Amino acid sequence: MYELWKRTADQLTPSELEWFACAAESALLTMQNIEDVLNGIALLVSSDEPGEGPIRAGSFQSARDCLILLFFLAESMCHIRALVTVSNEASHRLHKPDFYR
Repeated sequence: MYELWKRTADQLTPSELEWFACAAESALLTMQNIEDVLNGIALLVSSDEPGEGPIRAGSFQSARDCLILLFFLAESMCHIRALVTVSNEASHRLHKPDFYR
């Protein structure tokens, strides 16, 4: 997303810049979703404590399961950073258009 932003930012209309300036809202929603996922995972892992009963959920006991989760979280952070960066730059372009002429 950020690569596309860099290539097109100079050609966007004020209306389009306003749309991009709202990208931070999407970043906040994504962060909330990640928080919910992490809370759910914490509950799954806590239910797998040895001695907590004869049945275990088996969640995130293999390296592969953890690897997939960690790559997902890293990629999500990358997307959030791009959304916030684009939103900030779009807002700056809207409020200081002379700076970009």
